[in-house]
Amino acid sequence: MPRLAALGLLKPEDRDALVAYCTAVASLRSAQECINEEGVLIETERGARKLNPAFTVLTQSQNTIRAFAHEFGLTPASESNVAGKAEGKDEEYNPFA
Repeated sequence: MPRLAALGLLKPEDRDALVAYCTAVASLRSAQECINEEGVLIETERGARKLNPAFTVLTQSQNTIRAFAHEFGLTPASESNVAGKAEGKDEEYNPFA
């Protein structure tokens, strides 16, 4: 995020969104660690195999990260939009543009 801050693209009102992004990254890492230790499938008390609940957390975290990454210009596709906004930052405001 230092690059976004240097470009002047992080505003105080973006703080909660940035916190949500960082929380999702932490959740993803925790879920991945759990899956690495226990596996994607775990055994129930009755001996059946089921999807590790951490896999659901992992998937949800990936979706959240992807959404915020797009908003912050952290994907290849959205990077040019953010760079374009930063380049036009010094231009005079034009309400008709």
